[in-house]
Amino acid sequence: MSKFSSTVMLFLAALCVSRPCPSGAQEASADGWSAMTNATTVLIAEVNTAAVPIVEIAEAFEGQTIRVAIDLPYSQTHPMLRVYSPRESLQLAELLRDQLDNIDVGDGEQEGDWWRYDVSLWPVDRDNLVGDEILNRDRPELLRGLDRVGDGPIRIAISLPDYFTRIVSRLTPTLPESLGGGESRVLLNDVRFAAIGIDPETKTVDFNVQTVSNEAAKAFAEQLPQSLAGVAGLLPIDDEWTELMSSIRLEIDGDQLHWRPELQLLVLAVAEFSAGAAERRARMRQSGQLKRIGLAIHNYESVYKSFPPAKEARDEDGEPRLSWRVHILPFISHADLYAEFRLDESWESEHNRRLIERMPDIFSWPGVPRGKTVVQAPVGDGTIFGGNRPVTFQDITDGTSNTAMLVYTAPDRAVTWTAPEDFRFDPEQPQEGLDTDAQGLAIVGAADGSVRRVPVDLPPQTWRNIFRMNDGQLVRW
Repeated sequence: MSKFSSTVMLFLAALCVSRPCPSGAQEASADGWSAMTNATTVLIAEVNTAAVPIVEIAEAFEGQTIRVAIDLPYSQTHPMLRVYSPRESLQLAELLRDQLDNIDVGDGEQEGDWWRYDVSLWPVDRDNLVGDEILNRDRPELLRGLDRVGDGPIRIAISLPDYFTRIVSRLTPTLPESLGGGESRVLLNDVRFAAIGIDPETKTVDFNVQTVSNEAAKAFAEQLPQSLAGVAGLLPIDDEWTELMSSIRLEIDGDQLHWRPELQLLVLAVAEFSAGAAERRARMRQSGQLKRIGLAIHNYESVYKSFPPAKEARDEDGEPRLSWRVHILPFISHADLYAEFRLDESWESEHNRRLIERMPDIFSWPGVPRGKTVVQAPVGDGTIFGGNRPVTFQDITDGTSNTAMLVYTAPDRAVTWTAPEDFRFDPEQPQEGLDTDAQGLAIVGAADGSVRRVPVDLPPQTWRNIFRMNDGQLVRW
């Protein structure tokens, strides 16, 4: 991920981390915010990019002041994020398309004096948006929030819609212990809005919360540290973020609360969280890919009655001519590419080699050269893949949930995706060469189609048992 893209994602993460979200704006607003909000809007932000001390952002938006609105989508086709720019600019749209999988980013539409860029889970149907006609659009709390933090270069206002707080507080009157426990109304119903003002030039941050009463402000100040501690326990965060949360000292002023942290500490914490979010997203993508590939292998087995490649796809010695990855192409929506392979020729034949560069994205990974893949199967004695005869489910006597079928290897162990080559592990150190995350966990696809995160520092014997399908050694992993 480039420095610029990381920074934009960091900014978006910062908006969401600050706390829940805002909603509608005043119906008659001279500054145009009314047209940018709807009954589901939970956060609005205004950023003078010229004041942001990051050259890439200032250059990308030519020093413009941009606006951001985040919604609670009513449907899959409802935008979840809208970015407004005074002039047409496709850079943010291109950036988000590059970084977010399966996310729809609009090309930009003119809306009054602004250009709007929508981000949604699926293509937006703007003629069928739900909310305005059934909910109260007038939400002055958002503009009050922006006004509360002055006219600095970065202003964020957050206010949960009434319908949302009512539903959540009724369904979950008490927060789960993982979020610190306590009454949910303290953080939901009793808060009118939260606002954040950031001025990089003066290095000041102003965090303001408006509650319904002095008693509500006191309860919020008491419960927030517990909730943050609960959240911290759910996230892979390190020193900077922990230090930031432990430094929170909310000052109570009547029905308001204030917090003014050091800007540098806030930047370090958000940068750390953003980096962690990027890695979590990468791991989620890995899990999704392995699940899809595992399903394709199961579908192949249903048709050919064995794991790929089937007997007819092997040479006279039982050796595969092409990788199992080639043979599942029809089951991952690449039947046309599969039809171009000459199955009776080796992957190294003149014809088949020309197809290497057309590797499907499901086998790709950032930093790995095109045509190479780290999506592999464990290969060795007693494994599902790598032998000179096809394997069936009946051969997996240890149970499909107890046997590894797919792994992600480290980039330096990448292989040509069409070649019948995979993760040939060292029996003495079978886990050596697996890709791991910051917590030392490897992502493994089991033969039953499930995907698990497994500590790489398990004993070598345990990993051998995981990789082998019929050694009689069942393991808990």
